[in-house]
Amino acid sequence: IMAVYEKMIILQALKHNGFSRTRTAASLGVRRTLLWRRMKLLRLDHTVVPRGHGGRPLRKVPCQEEVHG
Repeated sequence: IMAVYEKMIILQALKHNGFSRTRTAASLGVRRTLLWRRMKLLRLDHTVVPRGHGGRPLRKVPCQEEVHG
């Protein structure tokens, strides 16, 4: 039960911090390495957390209506 709760807290914090593990760890008050180990233990890896964007929020692609007004 605690693992489920911890997983939910970490996922919410990751989303709130644009999936930046560094900012997420800081917001949770833990070291980045501890967050990484907990994520690995809870199986919150690349299948759940987007990779390859350096922690920056993913760029929003405008839809046709936004482009043409």
